[in-house]
Amino acid sequence: MLEKFRKISHGWLAWVIFGVIAVVFALFGIEGLRMGSGSSDTVTIGGETISKSLIRSMEKYFPKFNAERAFEISSKLDSLGFFVTEDQINDAIVRLPVFQNNGDFSVDLYKQVMGIDPNYLYGLRKIVSIELKKQQLADLFLTSSELSSSSINKAYELFNESRNAQVLNIPYGHFITKVKVSDEEIKNYYEKNKATFIEPEKIKLEYVLFDKKDLVKNIQITNIELLNYYEQNKSQYSEPERREVAQIVLSSDNQKDLSIIEKALAKNSNDFSDLAKKYSNGINAQKGGNIGYFQQNDMEDKALNDAIFSITKKGSISKPVISDHKIYIFKLLSIKPLVVKPFSDVKQDIQSALNKEYVNNKFIERRDEIANKIYEIPDSLNEAAKEYQLPIFTTEWLSKNNFDIKGSNKTVFQQNIGVILKSAFSEDVLQNGNNSELLELSNDKIMALRVLQHQESKQLDLISVKSIISEELKSLKAKNEAKNFGLNLDKEINSGKSSIKSIANANKDFRYKLYNDLKWFNLAYENDSKIPASLIDKVFSMSKPKLGSNIQATSVFQDENGDVFLVVLDKVTLANPNEATKKQLEDIKVLLTQSKYMIDNSIFWNSINN
Repeated sequence: MLEKFRKISHGWLAWVIFGVIAVVFALFGIEGLRMGSGSSDTVTIGGETISKSLIRSMEKYFPKFNAERAFEISSKLDSLGFFVTEDQINDAIVRLPVFQNNGDFSVDLYKQVMGIDPNYLYGLRKIVSIELKKQQLADLFLTSSELSSSSINKAYELFNESRNAQVLNIPYGHFITKVKVSDEEIKNYYEKNKATFIEPEKIKLEYVLFDKKDLVKNIQITNIELLNYYEQNKSQYSEPERREVAQIVLSSDNQKDLSIIEKALAKNSNDFSDLAKKYSNGINAQKGGNIGYFQQNDMEDKALNDAIFSITKKGSISKPVISDHKIYIFKLLSIKPLVVKPFSDVKQDIQSALNKEYVNNKFIERRDEIANKIYEIPDSLNEAAKEYQLPIFTTEWLSKNNFDIKGSNKTVFQQNIGVILKSAFSEDVLQNGNNSELLELSNDKIMALRVLQHQESKQLDLISVKSIISEELKSLKAKNEAKNFGLNLDKEINSGKSSIKSIANANKDFRYKLYNDLKWFNLAYENDSKIPASLIDKVFSMSKPKLGSNIQATSVFQDENGDVFLVVLDKVTLANPNEATKKQLEDIKVLLTQSKYMIDNSIFWNSINN
């Protein structure tokens, strides 16, 4: 069982070391960040209604993330009582490596990434939420796990044992020149694998790339256009009429004082200031009721506003107005008339305000002109290119699987590969031979393209692929020769006829290395990739040499590249738990518990699958 724990935890260590948050980006990455919103139809998963476009976006932004599966897991975890708060999600996100600059959270990096699409932000938060809930589940297993001291001690012995091994690397390339491939073998391979040798559909394109800055350069707003805008929008460049007024304010039930005031004003309106000081309970009463200047609609109360602006001349007095249980009487003290700024004073302001909008409108006009031109002359891009003195570019052969170009426009193609590829292989462009529609690209660029040459997919004949097949068969044969050669050497070493070192000395292509004091626990945590993972696994999965026997423990294996390794295990030394530090034993306990969690937890995930 401990051997099984060790193998499981070997793959689990990356998760343990870097934590659940780092693994979000390790697994899903940040790529393919631009995508249309798509359909608005919805689907219900685990009781939650989600738009299908959101699911598609999440799977686009996080290609290895199964959104529907994630929502199902999330729903199951919710039903079991696992939850995370918004603050926990926020805290996790600010610690993501992608948002870090010199170890600190960077607002600029956050804005740069998160400003792409709301679906990206939602998807990221959903992933982090689910991973945090899964971590809660893991913690439940970890805290509830019980391990005996003897199990921990035995695991310490196993994980910290020291192994000495001799390793001979036999590269399969050593046998390439020694193998032969017949024409008959090549022919048989071709017949069995014909579907592999199909040349994909290919096209050559010609295209014109228009840049917004080139289309609108030297565009200036004319003086007539500026003047027309000024005449149509004079109110924006005017200082409105303003009126200075004084007021007398009484409570609405004070008819006695109102009668006295009205009679006095009827005799002499110049008494307004003295009457305000004596009777008014409004602001600035002791200043004769002067409340300053007002322009139309400054007063929130329409009745008061109308009373002030109904006075026809300076010095006149309004009729009493009742508002909010109060009586108001106004006197017009002075008028500052409407003043319109002359065109010369505001010309520069108008030009600055209009410039961006004007340039955008001109760009749209010219874009529409180009679109019309490539539509009206559907079999040529010459007129559109000539109009703006732009070159027509041509590509090499392109296919859907290899849609890449060389030259200065390579980045533009890479950034917009989806829209360009779709247009180039559309029926109207590919089959009908027409110009494409005008393509809106990133960075204020637009493109028109057409297919210059088209080649249908075709079966490659034997002659054209013979050399490829020959190399493939040689490689397969060489790998097989290397494996058989390694197995024979293993027999020689076990029979005592040869030693691994003498074999290495006799073959310059073979690489011999002696590894002393290898410890799996250290390698799993600190391996600097100088020792291949497959070799580490093999060394620590070999049985110990038998005590008192002259026969060494040996093993032969072939890696994924085809190279063969002959391993001789010389010595195995178990660690003594009594010499272990408290921290080392705690690390072993954590490792065992996590391995146990991976086994026990599979029951939970299987129940979701069912």
